[in-house]
Amino acid sequence: MPSPDHGGLWGVLGGSFDPVHKGHLNLAESICNKKRLDGVLFIPAYKHPLKKKACTAPYIDRIKMLELALAGHDQLRLCEIEKEQNLPGYTIDTLHALKKRFPQPQFHFIIGSDLVKQLARWHRAKELLDETNFLAGSRPGSKMKKANKIMNLEFVEIEELDISASDIRAQIKAGATIEQIAQLVPPGVAKYIFERGLYR
Repeated sequence: MPSPDHGGLWGVLGGSFDPVHKGHLNLAESICNKKRLDGVLFIPAYKHPLKKKACTAPYIDRIKMLELALAGHDQLRLCEIEKEQNLPGYTIDTLHALKKRFPQPQFHFIIGSDLVKQLARWHRAKELLDETNFLAGSRPGSKMKKANKIMNLEFVEIEELDISASDIRAQIKAGATIEQIAQLVPPGVAKYIFERGLYR
């Protein structure tokens, strides 16, 4: 199994993962394959400075769902560096912690195209964009490439899945069945959600 301890090119996908879903996995695997990365680190938010409310599911449940989702995906790895170092949740701090922990690899932060317009407002955005590259998954033929001029940002065409964690939570609260939710998240994650009674 690849490891950032050995260097190479690594993607970083951060988020609440509340819950992790097939869109996250598709984004990570598609960009990993297209850009020939050695792997992708999934970094769950321990604290989330841009969200007024805390995550719906406790951190321990979000970790368990990630473990279930990433099982069998050799190039996708869970990294709990934000919790281990009690980081404030800003990407620049996470980047510095990663570089200190893993000095050999080169890191590329992976985002969905929906976050591109927000990048300039991120904490210490200029410093962040000077220090690392961003790979944004975009739909084939997207016009965003021509409209955006952010340096160190590359658009990577992927077949995006129209899935959001907030929609999944809303469907569960509205009474969706485990079979319906298993279309949006890995089956093991769906089972865990219903066994734990999450998002009700």
